[in-house]
Amino acid sequence: MVIEYGEGVNDDDFDFDLYRMFMHTIEMLNDSLDSVQVVFLLPFGSDFLQERIRRAFMAPLVTIARSKGTAAWRQCDASERLVELARASDVETNSSLESLLERYRCNRVEKPIEGVFSDWVALERTRRGFPAYASSFERFYQPSNAADDAYSRLDGLVGLEKPKRLVREIVGRLRMNRFLAQHSLPVRPFSMRMIFSGSPGTGKTEVARLYGGILRIEGVLPEGRLMVISGSDVTPGFERIFARAKGSVLFIDEAYSITSSVGFVS
Repeated sequence: MVIEYGEGVNDDDFDFDLYRMFMHTIEMLNDSLDSVQVVFLLPFGSDFLQERIRRAFMAPLVTIARSKGTAAWRQCDASERLVELARASDVETNSSLESLLERYRCNRVEKPIEGVFSDWVALERTRRGFPAYASSFERFYQPSNAADDAYSRLDGLVGLEKPKRLVREIVGRLRMNRFLAQHSLPVRPFSMRMIFSGSPGTGKTEVARLYGGILRIEGVLPEGRLMVISGSDVTPGFERIFARAKGSVLFIDEAYSITSSVGFVS
């Protein structure tokens, strides 16, 4: 049996019913392990999902994977690896190396980090050898349409200036920490949690969805999808909800219904 599960092209939200069906299928297969061979097809960067399967599936798992591509790397880890490659090659880096990595990630180019570095070295040599075409190379290093789309959709929302400003501040801090890490300086931890208040229909869910997409682009979340639950669904066992949402954005709607009786402190 071949089971393909993971993020689709337009799959921005966490489908809880689909996930529950997936896990229920695994439970049923555990009763037939002596007669069924199971192959799971998972997307790059699905470490959290792989761990869930390992806990639920009662048979040994053998992982067969392609070379670790850009989609499977956290942005800060990939940046550090690129700096290591540059030092080993005695090559001085510049901002265009980070720009090329971001472009590949946003376009979901599944290329090993070593391949990204080789491409950058070739591009830099060509740019320096043919300065008349420098402007063309600068356009190539611009962020991809995927990143532009996420940010432009957020900026295009009417009103909501405060959440827009907060998202920009968070992104700025993320990039600053990435810069500090690249230069072996201590990063500055901060909270990325947000509380949205307002009447129904004011765009709270849409902002949360775009926020998840932006965090995925920035390399913070491997999935970045939106998992929506109601505040009334938060029970004393809410740790399981957090575990299911790991790697994505958990959006608690009608959070005012949460009380201290379930042991949750806002």
